[in-house]
Amino acid sequence: MANTKPNAAQITYQAAGTGAQVRTVDSKLGDSVSVFDFMTPAQITAVKTNTWTADVPDVTSAIQAAINSLEIGSVLYFPQGSYKVINYLLFTAMSGFKVVMEGVIIPTGTLNNLSSGLFHLSGCSDFSIIPNIVNQSYTSTLNCFKLDACTDWSFPSGKIDIKYNAIDGSAVFQLGNATKRGYIGVEYIRGGYGILQNNTSGVEDITIDVGDFVGQVAYGNTGAGDAIEFNGPSNPARNIKVLGGRFSGFYPTTSRHIVCGFANTQGLYVGPGCVFTDIPGMIAVHLEDGASYAKVSPTIRSGHIGVNVACNTTKHLQSISVVDSSIMLSEVVPEATYATGAGIKYATNQLSGGGYTYNLNISNNTVSSITSNSLGISVADHDGGQCVNNVINGFVTGLSFNPSNINSSGIVNSSCSDNIVLDCTTAYNIERISPVISATYYTTFNNVLLKNNRSDLASAAPNVYAATDTVCSSYTTSGIASAVSDGTLTKMFTVNLPNAAYGGQLSVNYTCYNDATGNRIQESGTYIFNIARQTNSIARIASSSKFGNSQLARIGSGTITVALTASAVSGASTANNTIDISYTLTLGTASSSVCYFVASYIGNSSLVTLS
Repeated sequence: MANTKPNAAQITYQAAGTGAQVRTVDSKLGDSVSVFDFMTPAQITAVKTNTWTADVPDVTSAIQAAINSLEIGSVLYFPQGSYKVINYLLFTAMSGFKVVMEGVIIPTGTLNNLSSGLFHLSGCSDFSIIPNIVNQSYTSTLNCFKLDACTDWSFPSGKIDIKYNAIDGSAVFQLGNATKRGYIGVEYIRGGYGILQNNTSGVEDITIDVGDFVGQVAYGNTGAGDAIEFNGPSNPARNIKVLGGRFSGFYPTTSRHIVCGFANTQGLYVGPGCVFTDIPGMIAVHLEDGASYAKVSPTIRSGHIGVNVACNTTKHLQSISVVDSSIMLSEVVPEATYATGAGIKYATNQLSGGGYTYNLNISNNTVSSITSNSLGISVADHDGGQCVNNVINGFVTGLSFNPSNINSSGIVNSSCSDNIVLDCTTAYNIERISPVISATYYTTFNNVLLKNNRSDLASAAPNVYAATDTVCSSYTTSGIASAVSDGTLTKMFTVNLPNAAYGGQLSVNYTCYNDATGNRIQESGTYIFNIARQTNSIARIASSSKFGNSQLARIGSGTITVALTASAVSGASTANNTIDISYTLTLGTASSSVCYFVASYIGNSSLVTLS
């Protein structure tokens, strides 16, 4: 009689426990696939001993065969050992699988095809991978994982540590087109770029909660890219959440100085669990062109700029909130010459085609520096927003709240209130302490609330608006007058008044400097004009008064003379009355003096304008 043995398909298996069903051993073994199942004994020995020969140079083909065997519900397991891989490994149109790398994958050779990756997943869904990829002596660059058209995926834990040798657009995680609903939660990432979306379309709903992001400093800072970069000038990523991560070991290079960058990202959250240390000379978090609906609340303990928001192209920024952040800049790096250091910095460049920012919120932040960095918080042109309830400590200038560009749209419908500045050389720069010397310098405030900004300085600056409530319906910086040879400076404003009933005040601030660099204040003060209307339709100044000379030391004996001219209205078709106000400031022989005039209307008519 023949001796027949049952095979796995004929032997049954039933797990312990109520409700367990009978299965075949063949079915049970199919739940988990070991890469050893596809290797020869010599290959398994090579993996276990990390010994490679001409007969066993690598195990790339065996791993690919194991990947090809996966079915829905399968687990691909890499037992302990070292797996030398010399080519790309492909997952194509697979779903419902899991990969667990207990052993370490060692990429070897040149694998820098940006359209692929060491593990290239295309059209896959509902999968989970726990990676373990290490080569601290790698001589090229690569995408460790390239994801294309992948949905519902996760990397819940694991480690990736690769030396990168160039910045070529490769990354540990490269997110390709239509990559959605993903989670990256590995414990450790050290690479060139960590997580990268580079203008690929349809990248949505990505959550990042990594243990440690470590830069390339230990590897000579070669291939030093961003820890996280979502860069979509034509194809924005949407709904990106960075819940946590410890960012360290990122140092600036000639072309790279950003740790986490987001361009044209729509729907962004950077949480307080994001902690930045040991990033001297770097920008911790950077938002630019087209970024919108973002909330940024990091914890920063190092860097040149904590949070940087920039609007450089025609793409507007919208609904940007930097709130509840804790920022302490611990060092100034002389090599970081690309921008002025700051805790929180918002800037725009409309002259170079830059867009505008709508709804900017900078509030409830604590910003400090222990080495007298340049700026605490700096805010430029925007429409709608607030800079409130911030505490700023230890900077050269605590809070700068200024329109920044020639012929820009200015700061509109905003507020700068209830901020506290401590231990700064200059507390506030709200009305531009030093003017730009230019015949065509025009900036505006329009409907801006300035209230209760406090400082520990006895005289913080002449234009702090400390503990005051100033609402500017049309607040216009109308230029700079240069002195002629006799030291006389003249500037005229025209106030256009509607025929309808109106009232209110016109306020004109002036600040004069004794040389073309604006180094020393000679005279500063304010004239207030109460505007009234007579029954004969002639606009007039009801009264005027001068008040509030600064306590700064004067140079010379400057005086100011105000000439007022009221223009009558004739005919029903004339829409406006006008008042021309001419200021003449005599400064003796100070022929190099300049004077910076600012006019504002505070009243009950939005129709009153200044020119």
